[in-house]
Amino acid sequence: MHHPHGKHKEKVSYLESPERRKEFSPEQLLNMIPLKETDNILDLGAGTGYFSIPVAKRTTGNVYALDIDAAMLEIIKEKALKEQLTNCPCAGKHGGTFFT
Repeated sequence: MHHPHGKHKEKVSYLESPERRKEFSPEQLLNMIPLKETDNILDLGAGTGYFSIPVAKRTTGNVYALDIDAAMLEIIKEKALKEQLTNCPCAGKHGGTFFT
C-alpha cells in the first residue's frame, strides 16, 4: 500500500497504529451497532478507512467514506481495491465542491 509522505506520514501512522486498534478496534464499535446486511453507512471524517473498510466487509450496502483530505481517500481506495470491495465509494472536498 502506498503511504503518503510528509505531513501525512504521522497522521497515517497514528490512524493505523496497533495501539489505537488495541484501545478501540473497528470491530468493537461495529459489534455495538445493530447493522443490517443491506444498510448504507456514512463514515464522516473517514481518514484511512479505519472504520470504512471493516464495515464494507459486513454490509452489501454502500459505505460512503467522506474526508476533506484527498490523500486519505486515496488510501481508502487502495484498501478497497486490495480487499476487492466495490461498495466503498469515497468522496472529498476540493474548494467548495464535493467530488467522488
